[in-house]
Amino acid sequence: HQVYFGPTRYTGKQKKARAAALAQRHSLGTLTLIETYVSKVKKTLDAWNLRAKLAATPAHRIRAVATARLKELTRKRTAKPGVRITYRSEGPNTLSITDDATTIANMRAVLESTNNTDLLKAANDVFFNQETAGTKPAVRTQVIVTLNELDQIINGDGDEIELNLTNGARMTGAEFLTHKFAEIGYATIVHPIEGPINTWRLERGANFKQRLTLHAEFHTCSRPGCNKPADYCQVHHLIPWQAGGYTNIKNLTFLCAYHNGIND
Repeated sequence: HQVYFGPTRYTGKQKKARAAALAQRHSLGTLTLIETYVSKVKKTLDAWNLRAKLAATPAHRIRAVATARLKELTRKRTAKPGVRITYRSEGPNTLSITDDATTIANMRAVLESTNNTDLLKAANDVFFNQETAGTKPAVRTQVIVTLNELDQIINGDGDEIELNLTNGARMTGAEFLTHKFAEIGYATIVHPIEGPINTWRLERGANFKQRLTLHAEFHTCSRPGCNKPADYCQVHHLIPWQAGGYTNIKNLTFLCAYHNGIND
């Protein structure tokens, strides 16, 4: 009853399916069978099209028609060439490369040419070995250290602290002390209660100093569940600029391009 008479955006499809089901004199059992197939379709429009098609199909042919249509709807997508990066709040991140078979085979051959059976270590050699073309990029990434964490690190308890970097990386406090700051970019000390300093600006866009300050407070996109690193996010006004919001730290945060685009 909810499906055939309840509220829906697709009233035309609903009317068509209802009329077809009545014309075929489908029983409740047949309608239930139709819904078991429809429930396997993700897109609402495709689901309504399938429902209307099956409602107009004689009961004895529904299984065959539904099976054929579901195969059409669930055809495997062809992978598109590109690079995909998955960021996780905990655990390792993932870099995956999709390209034609020959290119991937050649990439593997390059990794294996390092005589390292561990392909991950071989990839690190290819990217970062000083004897190869790849070198670590000089990016303006911050290591975020609060004052109370700094106290613990100085007191020798650095192994128990995990610090976030605004490019998605993480390191322990002990690693922080031995790391070359020049390779990271900046180290920012933040008061555990007061937070980063406030910076005012009369223009809409955040300046470089404000972006650095924001990095100290927000390591990733502010949308819950999104782990896009702050280095690859956009500055977002909590109170919109056109609504009178200021470009100052308390009114700014980071959102990735997708969440910033759908925010309004």
